[in-house]
Amino acid sequence: MNSEEPVNRAELTGKEIWDYFIHKTKKVSEKIEICGYNKWLFRRPKSLRGQLVVSVWIGLAAVFIPINIVNGIRDAETQTRAIQTVLIQQNTLAYNGISNWRRSTRNLLQLLAFVPQIRRLEQEETEEIFDRLSLLYPYRSWRLWTRDGDLLVGTNVFEPAHRSRILSRPYFQKSRDGIPSNGIYANCLIGRPCFVESVPVYGPGISSVSTSSSKPVGVLTIAIGLDDLPKDSNLTIIEKQIGTMMYNKKKSIMNSSPWKTTLSLQNKDFTGMEVLMVSKDGDVIFPMTTINDAISLQKPEEIMAGPWGPMVKIAMKANSNGKFEEITTGGRGYHSFSRKIDNEWSIVAVSDNESSYASVRSKFEEALIIQLVTLLSATIVVALVCRKSAEPIRLAATTIKAISLGDFEAKIQTNRKDEIGELFNDINQTGVNLRKLLTSQLEHAATDQQINTATKIQQSFVIQELPKNEYVDLAADFDPAYEIGADWYDAISTDAITYVVIADVCDKGIASALFMSVFRSLIRYSLLDEDNELEVQGLETSLEDSVTQVNDYMASNHGESSMFATLFLGAYVKEENKLSYICAGHETPIIIRKKGMLESLETTGPAIGIFAEAKYSVKTVKLEPGQILFTYTDGLVDSRSPSNISWGLEGVKGVLSNTDPTENSAKSLLDEMSLKVNQHRGDAEQFDDLTMLVMKVK
Repeated sequence: MNSEEPVNRAELTGKEIWDYFIHKTKKVSEKIEICGYNKWLFRRPKSLRGQLVVSVWIGLAAVFIPINIVNGIRDAETQTRAIQTVLIQQNTLAYNGISNWRRSTRNLLQLLAFVPQIRRLEQEETEEIFDRLSLLYPYRSWRLWTRDGDLLVGTNVFEPAHRSRILSRPYFQKSRDGIPSNGIYANCLIGRPCFVESVPVYGPGISSVSTSSSKPVGVLTIAIGLDDLPKDSNLTIIEKQIGTMMYNKKKSIMNSSPWKTTLSLQNKDFTGMEVLMVSKDGDVIFPMTTINDAISLQKPEEIMAGPWGPMVKIAMKANSNGKFEEITTGGRGYHSFSRKIDNEWSIVAVSDNESSYASVRSKFEEALIIQLVTLLSATIVVALVCRKSAEPIRLAATTIKAISLGDFEAKIQTNRKDEIGELFNDINQTGVNLRKLLTSQLEHAATDQQINTATKIQQSFVIQELPKNEYVDLAADFDPAYEIGADWYDAISTDAITYVVIADVCDKGIASALFMSVFRSLIRYSLLDEDNELEVQGLETSLEDSVTQVNDYMASNHGESSMFATLFLGAYVKEENKLSYICAGHETPIIIRKKGMLESLETTGPAIGIFAEAKYSVKTVKLEPGQILFTYTDGLVDSRSPSNISWGLEGVKGVLSNTDPTENSAKSLLDEMSLKVNQHRGDAEQFDDLTMLVMKVK
């Protein structure tokens, strides 16, 4: 068992619960041993109070622990069976309601398709029929179309019935070829998202059931708004029956509020229940609620890639007998029961584990509180009984402990003239002597240790080895002005993209180094996270999202510190020989196109951490093989000679202009630049961090 992962005891087996208890006991033992109390707790204490307290703890633990393990296993198993029963009953009721609704709707359409007036495409007579049907079925909108896509008769038409639009609908194409069909659409003639069912209409033949042609003469459809589906199918009544059933039959388990809510994963509502209708093509309808109707308008591939994807996949594999399964999506667990409705649709009922096991956790917590109160009460009673007899020793131990922790002013106020009084006087004098002895030694130790620790931590954040690949050659150098610095650089290489980062946190010292580690970690994590979304949103959006997220976080959460960072983030794409970048208030990098030809990049946004919701644009330039990107911090151009003359951008460009990018490597350019700036500085003191990162395209 991974000790770092959260443990949900309601979902553990008996062995796992025991292992968890042993693991936690060892952890507590280790912490107590570190603090120096293991001899008192795990060995027989010398004091009467300690002996009695330990005996009470051991005795009560021997009773409480087995009871908790047995009750936890029993309650978890009982709860799982109850969840399965409720989901099956919910699914069955919904299944019956949906099956009847689907069957009655399809049969009614097919029956209407044989009405002579409709088969003859008579407008007035069909309109009278539709008007009567609207009284019986107020949530349905009726349509009669010609084979060519012209609307002959329609009710509740609020959108233009363009022929090109209806001819492009898959359900219409199938029905004009003689196949009943259905579909879900966002822009229906009723002016809102709807579910459409369609059947072909054949011209009348000699008899009432014969046809005049093998091809349909029209298409008969009904459109039902997604928000009207629960009412049209009477599933709102079934949903109330399910809620009543859950409360009456499982009152002790299902009466918590999360079970009375509806799952809406896209809206971050992760607790509750929901029922999904899923077609064999991956279309989804939520027949009992309307809160998730927006998901029904997505394409199947979009739904599959979203949080509802695992539920949809289970429904598409459902059989006629039904199956109870556990699902994981978005790091959360769910229970489901799926069943096939017909050849076109399946149904799945889903509930979340958090709500499912809420009563088990609540029961466990109540028992634990009672046990802790019992243990605390017993401890207090024992402590009160032994307090008076052990008071002098306790007072001496408390004072010695305070002195050992550095409180040399701790004293025992006493007028006793016996042996205990002599002990108290010796303890008081010991504190005075220790204060005199250690004062001089501690004056600088704390500061030196803090700086040394901060330096080591910062060095661990600077990348030790740059990534290597067949596309680019990288070299970098970080030279802090003091023991700790505020500059940093980073590089990440994926299959097709090489990311380079160079940045400078304002000011210097420990605070700047701390913010440097925060900025660096956030940028790296954001880049790696956004890299997973490249195929969906593209490189430029990923770069913009990375910098924007870090800026918004730092400005919102650390704005009062007035700490900010300038940053250059570049992403080189080998297949396109291009560099996409964001320059957030940083020194603009320079590209060496060829010897003597330099190109400076542009600033694309403000420094990070100053303004929340600041905007950052992404620029893109060509970066061909044999060309070099040179990035740096302001410590390079601000380097000063012994006569206080800064090297300036002219000094940097002077070195770059004399560099032949086809002959120099990234490392050789870095060494040449370091040599020249050090020659300019001479023996003058370095007053700012100096960082450089060079990338040459192979």
